[in-house]
Amino acid sequence: MRPLCDLVEETISHLFVECKIAFQVWLMVSKWVGKQSVYHSDMKHHLLQIGLFQFNEKKNRAWKGVWVAVIWSICNQRNCVVFKEGKVDAEEIFSLTQLLVWSWMRRKITNFNFSFSDWVIYPLNCLHSLS
Repeated sequence: MRPLCDLVEETISHLFVECKIAFQVWLMVSKWVGKQSVYHSDMKHHLLQIGLFQFNEKKNRAWKGVWVAVIWSICNQRNCVVFKEGKVDAEEIFSLTQLLVWSWMRRKITNFNFSFSDWVIYPLNCLHSLS
């Protein structure tokens, strides 16, 4: 089965990192935070490299929520394609990721009082404010 890019057989690494759609999403995430990166194709190493060097461990844990949200959003998009004949849309995956992380942080982090538009426009400023 090849639901997202329809190019190669689906594996975990391909679905979440190597697929052209997933790769586009990771590029959008990098551009969003102003960080250029070469992403590892091994899922474990991919997660380990997602940290931002200017953050302490607590802020990086919050930032890793973005990684989880990207994986979750890709998985949801894949399931929509497979089970509901949906269309593949990297921009939709990225936007859903932003919304998911913002809503998670609003619920889980006491001093995360930013509007969604602040989060979308200034993600690093929002993360820097966490204590």
